[in-house]
Amino acid sequence: MGFKTDIEIAREANKKPIQEVGAQLGIPSEHLLPFGHDKAKVSAEFIKEQQGKKNGKLILVTAINPTPAEIENGIPLSHKAAIPPVKAKGTPVKINNA
Repeated sequence: MGFKTDIEIAREANKKPIQEVGAQLGIPSEHLLPFGHDKAKVSAEFIKEQQGKKNGKLILVTAINPTPAEIENGIPLSHKAAIPPVKAKGTPVKINNA
């Protein structure tokens, strides 16, 4: 019997709505900015209010991998907009943003 893959584990998870998780942690819904049903950002105002309180914990997620549909030639499409095209001789081409 081998180990389960990440996707198998994720599909078996019973995720709770983020508003319910926030309520259990004492985070009012007005301080949550939801991203879908199961993740959210917590407002900077709420985080500042927690300074100096005992037992405060903060978990930072620093990156989310793009889905395969967002990758072209090994480069996330969100990153391609920041990379200017290059002429054959290596001279950057100016892009006019409309």
